[in-house]
Formats: sequence, C-alpha cells, structure tokens
Amino acid sequence: MNQPLFSSNEPYENLMNAAETAFAEGQAKESVILAQTAVELFTEKTLGELYTQRDIEYLKAPFENLLINYNIGNSKVSKLYIALADDDIKQADFWAAFIAHTELRNALVHEAAEATIEQARASLESVSALIAHVRTHQASAVS
Repeated sequence: MNQPLFSSNEPYENLMNAAETAFAEGQAKESVILAQTAVELFTEKTLGELYTQRDIEYLKAPFENLLINYNIGNSKVSKLYIALADDDIKQADFWAAFIAHTELRNALVHEAAEATIEQARASLESVSALIAHVRTHQASAVS
C-alpha cells in the first residue's frame, strides 16, 4: 500500500517534503520552487500565530492587505515579522543564503532559468534553517 503523498496536517511541511523528494530525484528547479512555496505558507501561518500571541488579531487584515505575498525575503514581510516576533531574522547566519534562494526562485519562475543540484541543495538548506529558526524563536517566546 502506498503512503499518502501529503501525510502532515501542515501544508508547508508537505511542500517541504515534496521539495526534498524532488531534490532526491534530481529535479533541482522544482525543489527550489516547492521550497519557496512552503516557506511562504509557513510565514503566513507564523504571522497569524503572532497576531494571536500579541492579541492583535483585528490588525491581521489591514496589515496583510499591505503585503503582496508572504515571502519573508521581501522587505515589507520581514519587517512585519521582525516587529511582531521581536526577532531580527535578517541578522541570522542563514539570511544571505535565504535571499540567494529567493533570487534563484524568482529567476526560475520569471526568467526560465535552470537550477543546479548545488543551488537546490543550498536553497533547501536555507529554507530549512529559516523554518527551524522561527520555530525555535516562537517556542522560546511562548514559554
């Protein structure tokens, strides 16, 4: 019997798993694109949790109407996260690699570029590092 393709209750985890599978199968371009979609879903979820933690759910719609997406590499999104989480994520060791990942993803999607396996590996590592960082920060903020 086959395992379900998406076994997590978290869509971003399912997409990261799909990105890892694509990478393992040599599909570098697809793995980068899936990883970016995963991190955008993760960012949207995280911002929602932060509105609740700060007891400002009423600001969610007005703030998020100012955003064009949930790419935390985007200045508006990262500034909102930094303000809500009290976490200067741009100072993290992985930040430059993550920005390189977002630039690669944009080139893949908008410029028909290709990705190497090395680029895809770096992308997956930077996205995984960002997600782990935010999870750790959120866990310490809640406790």
